[in-house]
Amino acid sequence: MNFFLLENNQGIKEFFEGNDNYIPTSELNYLRKHPLIRPNFLTQIDDLLISSMSKLEKANYTGISFKKELEDIAIRIGTNVAVPENTEVIEEQSKEILFALRDLRNFCLKINNLF
Repeated sequence: MNFFLLENNQGIKEFFEGNDNYIPTSELNYLRKHPLIRPNFLTQIDDLLISSMSKLEKANYTGISFKKELEDIAIRIGTNVAVPENTEVIEEQSKEILFALRDLRNFCLKINNLF
């Protein structure tokens, strides 16, 4: 069983469903250090993003609101990707990335429900 998939890890699954009791920073940091572990919740979000963007493209949708929301999420992720030496900073960055990824997942689910 792959511990890093949403459906196999209750803590990760609940976080991405909106529960903040457990923030899976240790799992994210492990995957950052071991990028060959696939599939995982990051690849699942990537697959969801690709399918959502495909639906928007097929619908020929060019709405500004979706573009702005996606840009905001991308900026939040991009500003926290660099891995510093300070462990405390890494933990905070991982939290920011995870909350942005949760927003990205919700954004994609919203698109999938609309189209």
